[in-house]
Amino acid sequence: INSWPSLLVVTPNGKVLARFAGEGHYEDLKDVVSAALSYYGGKNQLATKPLAKEALEKDKDPRLVSSPLRYPGKICVDERNGRLFISDSGNHRIVVTRLDGTFVEEVGCGLPSLRDGGFAQAGFNSPQGLAYDAASDTLYVADTENHAFRAVDLGRRQVKTLVGDGTRGFDLTGGKSPPLEQKLNSPWDVCLGRDGAIYVAMAGQHQIWSYDKATGLMSNYSGNGYERNQNSGSPSTTSWAQPSGLSISSSGERMYVADSESSSVRSVDLSNGSSKAEAGGDPGFADNLFAFGDKDGRGSVVRLQHPLSVCASGDDTVYVADSYNHKIKVLDVRTDAVTTLAGGAAAGYRDGDLRDCMLSEPAGLALCDNGETLLVADTNNFLIRKVDLRGGTISTLDLSGVPRPNPDEAKAPAAEEEKAADLKIPPGATLVSLDVGAATEGTVSLQIDLPEEYHYTNGAKSSFEVKTFKSSGLVDSSLKFDKAGGALTQAPTETVKLQYRRGQEGSPEVALVNMKIFFCKEESACAVHFVTFKLDFAAAQAGLEPSASREAYAVPPPQADDNLFDYS
Repeated sequence: INSWPSLLVVTPNGKVLARFAGEGHYEDLKDVVSAALSYYGGKNQLATKPLAKEALEKDKDPRLVSSPLRYPGKICVDERNGRLFISDSGNHRIVVTRLDGTFVEEVGCGLPSLRDGGFAQAGFNSPQGLAYDAASDTLYVADTENHAFRAVDLGRRQVKTLVGDGTRGFDLTGGKSPPLEQKLNSPWDVCLGRDGAIYVAMAGQHQIWSYDKATGLMSNYSGNGYERNQNSGSPSTTSWAQPSGLSISSSGERMYVADSESSSVRSVDLSNGSSKAEAGGDPGFADNLFAFGDKDGRGSVVRLQHPLSVCASGDDTVYVADSYNHKIKVLDVRTDAVTTLAGGAAAGYRDGDLRDCMLSEPAGLALCDNGETLLVADTNNFLIRKVDLRGGTISTLDLSGVPRPNPDEAKAPAAEEEKAADLKIPPGATLVSLDVGAATEGTVSLQIDLPEEYHYTNGAKSSFEVKTFKSSGLVDSSLKFDKAGGALTQAPTETVKLQYRRGQEGSPEVALVNMKIFFCKEESACAVHFVTFKLDFAAAQAGLEPSASREAYAVPPPQADDNLFDYS
């Protein structure tokens, strides 16, 4: 195992059946497990007696079961108007309440989608970071799984995409114009600088970007894109490791960063872009991303585990959501000392004295009541918790008036919402681009060659799917294919032949052909491989002869660190 997270599927005889590195593998995991259930069930190697199980933590208290939130990520406060903004990430919406939890309104239709418009029509996809700009009454949103940066005009009740086209990119520089064609990579948090700058934690490519409100452009501010815990006097030689939380000191001089994969808190001097270690991690070996644990202390002696949020209080104190330790900790910037404020040794749910309370993967923090109350997005408990910093107690915010989302009543066109959610290159896929041309009809032949002596895995669903959209945005495409998808069954060579038609006139269009390939050698050395063919269609020209495009792709043999699995 050399990635976090890593998912393993184990056979009845204890061998590793499949390994997936990183996130976003739900459908792949489902396919492998389905094939394994069929295969081992046929061999009578599966026990059918239900496992004895203890009640889940969320089933032990009715407040967890009845919560209208699902995996709330980040939160922020408009203290002047007494509002709390909650990224209800699992419900794909923003919830607005009073500071006492009284419901005000919701932003977003509840469907995972990228759609601008009024509050009821707009769509988000697992939004995370929030930052409120009082001068313009605007809420900025890091719309994580849409790979987009959004703005919510609270006065006009409108949502607008500022940067991003809904697909994941790997541009390490940025600054592209128009900004809606600038690809982002899992923006996770956002914060406002005193000079009007807006900073975005680009967790997917280990950088911190900045947004210029005057030009509307977003570009890299700090980080060279390498996943490391490397501090430097220059932004260009600094390396981050999935930065997921940002907060700026009251003076506006320093930005604190929850650098999740290095399990550390780091900071940036906003006057010159230099970075330095604050607590946790391994400052001596930049590539060591396994210096995690649960230990209070000073500086590099401190051990954290995947912190997801920081919240600066004044210039001397930073609250840290030590997410995988299920705790809230406090960093004294003057001494580099870190102490535990709240949370126990395990995940759970308990209010009361901070010394005895329990949390479950808290991921968002915000201060209110002039710094005397710390609000916590208690993510895996589906709750917002309220820490009385003077009294030393924690309670649960009453959100009983917040309605549950009802996507069935959403006013957004379902087909368009599904399009926005689906048009993403699957995690880990190899991208193969093919220029198809400007003809209004033709064929595209995509040839897949398996490695020598390999065949498709019996029982697993090797398949392809076709998705279409316009290059200028996630809107309806005139492209029509004779197949929307299908199975891959012919080994060692298979050709997927697609016939297409499109409108006589129109802008450039794109189709993605996503292939999921499960393949084995003698049922003992198996792997899964993902490849996406990106078909680029130029602006249509009537009268051209039908085109015939062809591309061949050789699936590489599995290596020692691939997603290997073993049926033996």
